[in-house]
Amino acid sequence: MSFLAFLFAFGYYNNMTTLQLQKKIAPLLPKGKDNFKHFIKNALLLQLQETNRKITAFEARYNRNFSEFEHDWKEKKVTKQYSYEHESNYLDWQALEAYKRDLMQAIYSL
Repeated sequence: MSFLAFLFAFGYYNNMTTLQLQKKIAPLLPKGKDNFKHFIKNALLLQLQETNRKITAFEARYNRNFSEFEHDWKEKKVTKQYSYEHESNYLDWQALEAYKRDLMQAIYSL
């Protein structure tokens, strides 16, 4: 379960502001001024770890990283390129790479 799915499932994130969310979660955390930030950063790191695991599975399957795969895709060098499986994998892998960039940007901004 993703971090945001967890928050939604337990009613912590239904149109709440960050401050309201922090006040609800604060009793669950040890005392300290940066605990909420630390909690969020750890949740993002867990999401990054899971995303990297999924990306690694694609890299192992196709024996290349996404940049190489995308280049081959655009040059029409991927066999059965427009099969459902390959097209779906391309779109999923592309989305994972974008999500990874967003996660890394969020982590570094904390």
